[in-house]
Amino acid sequence: MTNRTRFVDMNGQNVALTVNEEKGYLVTHWEDEVNGVRILTDYVTQLFNIDVLGITFNRKHIWMIDWVNNRQQSHVRSVNCEAWKDTLTEDELSHILRDCPALLETVIYSSPPPKFQFRDNFRQIDYLSISEGSWVTIDNLLTMTGREIMMFKSSLTSIDINTFLKHWLAGGNPRLKLFSAKTINFDLDALFADINVVLVEGLRQYTSPFQIKYRFSFGYDLRREDGVTATVFYRPDGEIIIAVWPEMICYQ
Repeated sequence: MTNRTRFVDMNGQNVALTVNEEKGYLVTHWEDEVNGVRILTDYVTQLFNIDVLGITFNRKHIWMIDWVNNRQQSHVRSVNCEAWKDTLTEDELSHILRDCPALLETVIYSSPPPKFQFRDNFRQIDYLSISEGSWVTIDNLLTMTGREIMMFKSSLTSIDINTFLKHWLAGGNPRLKLFSAKTINFDLDALFADINVVLVEGLRQYTSPFQIKYRFSFGYDLRREDGVTATVFYRPDGEIIIAVWPEMICYQ
């Protein structure tokens, strides 16, 4: 089925709009892409009387952070910085971490600049996912207050995770539900040094608040003074997972 082009008035602009009837979506056409995003966003939010709930951008469109912050009083729910091949500058990555006031979710796929350091405290974000997290230090980790923290690559060691576990046991980041990071130089003794843990065998299934699922064939349980229990599970590739109960659980 062929696409059909129509023209729609959007706040005084005669906009070409392609209707893809087979796939069921609309495509607008603009000479100036930036101006088009602004006009289309204003048109849709005014039409439905809503604010922008989330933004997805790459390095080229990082201007959207300040634009959305300035156009509305409410914070967006989610921020997604995509494009795996993009390498951000120090100012750009700092801007995303510091000035994207997402209430629920921040996901960063782009690569950091060499020797990047972030010296500010992290904002409170329910779900933080960093694809290239080799710049994240233990000091950074101790300032995170998210419910779910995911790093697909990091320079954290077992000693660093040991420090983080002790921080949690002492009451740090009480909101934490799930932590996952691919670490380096895995050392089981260093991971649990001076921490009382109990090896629990048998299949357990964990589902996080953001519906991330894990199946643990074993795990090391540790308990905070308030009775809250966390399970630490590790994989051969160096990934360490910390799952805090109670969440959805299935024993098999």
